[in-house]
Amino acid sequence: MRRPFFLAAIVLIIAAAPLGAQDKPPRRPKLAELADTNDAKAYYDRGLELLERDPDQAGNAFYWASRLNPGWAEALYARRVAGFMNNEHMIRRYVNGDWGAISSREAQRLDTLEYRAQMINPFFIRDLERPFFVSWVRAVVNEDQRRSGGRPLDVGDEAQLDYFIEGIIRTGTSFRARAALLAGQRRFEQALDLYERALQDSRDKPSIRWERARILYGMGVYDSALVELQAAVKEMRDRDTTRMRSWYRSKELFEHATGMIHEMRGNVDSAKAAYGRALQEHLSYYPAHMRLGTLALLSGDTATAVSELDLAVQVAPDEPLVRITYGALLAQIGKPDDAETHLRRAAELEPYFAMPQYLLGRLAELKRNREAAIAAYQVYLAKASKRDGRRAEVTQRLADLAP
Repeated sequence: MRRPFFLAAIVLIIAAAPLGAQDKPPRRPKLAELADTNDAKAYYDRGLELLERDPDQAGNAFYWASRLNPGWAEALYARRVAGFMNNEHMIRRYVNGDWGAISSREAQRLDTLEYRAQMINPFFIRDLERPFFVSWVRAVVNEDQRRSGGRPLDVGDEAQLDYFIEGIIRTGTSFRARAALLAGQRRFEQALDLYERALQDSRDKPSIRWERARILYGMGVYDSALVELQAAVKEMRDRDTTRMRSWYRSKELFEHATGMIHEMRGNVDSAKAAYGRALQEHLSYYPAHMRLGTLALLSGDTATAVSELDLAVQVAPDEPLVRITYGALLAQIGKPDDAETHLRRAAELEPYFAMPQYLLGRLAELKRNREAAIAAYQVYLAKASKRDGRRAEVTQRLADLAP
């Protein structure tokens, strides 16, 4: 077996920011009879089915999606959406800007999921904005109905909800709320226009610029997205803001997003500078170390790659994907024993994730330990989904290793 295999594994893994310590797992929601209980997508799809009528169970489904695939930003984001949708009182106050709701322990817990999702990918796809804001509109309408003695809306009142949503879009007093509703309906040009109008009077310009940057990035207008991010960071530095509305206001995330755009455009030096600024904001922001490690590795600078990933492990020792990435790099440069230590720790930290076992099997082959390779591959097959593209390879490896 050739060591360069691990180089491919590093590049695939290193961009992701893992979950770290997990809460006590909720019970797994029941899937369809023939569904694969090792498949993160099966749980994610089940969560989508449940989201409108039972957001609590939907949140549990999204939880298991994020455990089976800890590098999936959208699963973390979906957990956040389900959590807010499950609490009508909180979502109404939170979106309306009530600081008591924004700073509550539950809202902070849910916002942490948003933060983690953006650490994986600042520009992850936000497909659940519509149900989130529909839930908010329902909460606002229901509060008014309770005060006036009317009948609250339920999930089945779609036509009436659409009527209220269109009314807010046409005549609402908040440009930002109207823009968010339009973005949730994928009416991006109109949303960008209203976000621009919201900038004129808002005291929270950086987060509005972030929303504009996210939409522009999704539309492929990368130069304009970069302009918005740079303006947001400048405004934040000018104001030296310390009290933030939610996690996505942090400057390290803005710099992370800036670096990603520079990488996409091939501006490696500018990307490195952006990741360096992210670390100036937050020395323990390990995704920046991981991106810097990736860039160093791709340029052939193994020493810098090792240094950056070693720092990432030091500041985030309980993050399984950091351990996996470092382990793959150590295997690549001929340090199999050190690599095994990190890969085994990753498997302990995220026992539902199949990837560590796959890499342990490859590493055991590199060390010519047939029994350990067979054991790791067997565990991998027990944990991996039926759709995992490595199953056929591992099955063949087991056949080749058979006595």
